[in-house]
Amino acid sequence: MRNILDKTPKVLKKELHAKIRATFEVPDAKTARVLLNQVLEEYRNKAPKAMEVLEEGFEDAIAVLELPEPYRRRLRKANMLERLNGEIRGRERVIRYLLAESRVFA
Repeated sequence: MRNILDKTPKVLKKELHAKIRATFEVPDAKTARVLLNQVLEEYRNKAPKAMEVLEEGFEDAIAVLELPEPYRRRLRKANMLERLNGEIRGRERVIRYLLAESRVFA
């Protein structure tokens, strides 16, 4: 969403944000594609770069709609991935410290 809004003219940000959000909060992928086409038609001339970004990443963004309803909300967000990446980085730092040359050959 941020990528799209970064490419959107300031005047249209709130309006476009609401429409795109509605596109992603539908019950199935077919409805999402219909709403996407409406948004693309309406804003293609007003915010061409934003529409290009939206079109490129749309299929990846709606992939979560194929999952069962209870899992969608949690998996739609990147928070779980960010936390996992943070855990991995933290453990990686500890391993690097323990395996440093000065400690291994001491």
